Amino acid sequence: MKNIIKIAGTAALAAVIIFSMTTCADTTDEPSNNGPTHYTGALKISKRQVWEGTNSNKISEVYKKFEGERGINVNVYWPDGSGKFNPIKNLGSGKIEKGLLTCEVPEPEADNLMEWDNFKFEFSAWNELACIPAEAKGNYLRLVTSNDEWLNREKMSGSSDSLWLESIWFVYVDTDCQITGTPSEGIRPGDAFYETPENLNLALKKGWNTVCRKQLLQGERGIEFDSMKLKNPNDFKWAIRPVHP
Repeated sequence: MKNIIKIAGTAALAAVIIFSMTTCADTTDEPSNNGPTHYTGALKISKRQVWEGTNSNKISEVYKKFEGERGINVNVYWPDGSGKFNPIKNLGSGKIEKGLLTCEVPEPEADNLMEWDNFKFEFSAWNELACIPAEAKGNYLRLVTSNDEWLNREKMSGSSDSLWLESIWFVYVDTDCQITGTPSEGIRPGDAFYETPENLNLALKKGWNTVCRKQLLQGERGIEFDSMKLKNPNDFKWAIRPVHP
């Protein structure tokens, strides 16, 4: 198998991995196995185990239990004036004590939400993007540790020649809206090929929504297949990873 950290780094260029609530379900489509995908009010995370990503080539050893301490900054994204977006607007803070994450995130105020023309940047792998109503505003969360690491909720799986990376985003919108797009393909930074073979169709509700992004990096060309669904799997781990450029 390819070096997992190298592959994961390529995947991280393509994804803003936001975090999920404490109540989740697994990746199957059975209703009994899928947790809530919509929340209102503050997000509360209490004493959830944190893991570290490793350099192992074995899927079973990709994560090791983290037992350390970290401060946590809770950020939302904002354009920096150069056409890029960085997690620079702070919503709050949290902590990791003895490897356990505790955090509470308030609902974003209006001045922490982006209009659709900016909000759509994280769906840019799809063509013909549209939002109904177009006046909807939203944003995405990012947890950053006091050691300048990302704290993601994710799962990796794979075989001898491919690796799946699945991740949970927490997306906030100020009104019910429908985000759609059509399949696309192209090249990401770092010369990584990607395809989005499925239509994008997200029916978001006012408040917090869990969006599961599934990416497959496959073969020597590093083709990355992307999809997004409203899901909330429970077998994902909170994982500390270095911030990728």
